[in-house]
Amino acid sequence: MRRDIQEMIAANRFCVLATVSEGTPHCSLMFYAASDDGREIYMATPRNTRKYRNLVANPSVSLLIDTRHATDQGLTGPTRALTITGVLDLILFDLFDKVLLLAGRSIWFLIF
Repeated sequence: MRRDIQEMIAANRFCVLATVSEGTPHCSLMFYAASDDGREIYMATPRNTRKYRNLVANPSVSLLIDTRHATDQGLTGPTRALTITGVLDLILFDLFDKVLLLAGRSIWFLIF
């Protein structure tokens, strides 16, 4: 993975998650945590949300991570954006801290 991509993933904590169900797209602002190398992204959502229902019906997702917050903080330079597409792995747990024991895929969803 390119270093600038790793740095963008590591420098941010929010992304936009796009899901689809029955042909209708749905975008959600999400908090995420990433592995040190940026190859794994972890998010959580309750089971009673539209995004969860969409993910169960269609696990294909797209994430948008960008640097617009840097402009808000007075940093200069153009706004950059990174789009990540993939198929997620749903992890069904009752205890949030169990996610720390997992590894292996690029996008993980912790469902509570």
